[in-house]
Amino acid sequence: MLEIYLDTQDKTSYYELPLGGLIYFQNDDIQIVNVPAECWKEVDDENDLKRAEKWFQLNDRACKQNESIYDRD
Repeated sequence: MLEIYLDTQDKTSYYELPLGGLIYFQNDDIQIVNVPAECWKEVDDENDLKRAEKWFQLNDRACKQNESIYDRD
């Protein structure tokens, strides 16, 4: 559903819109993942994305050590 949204709607919309659609259509594959603060970067635009990519390149090992946190059963 997310791919359809990205193909047909404004790619600059906030994530709440497609997430709301997934919930409305009762998508049962939505899960909560607890991400440590040091492994999370807010990305609102392309500048944020560039900064986050650079940060993760420099700090990749710190987040990889916590990788088991993100494993889904």
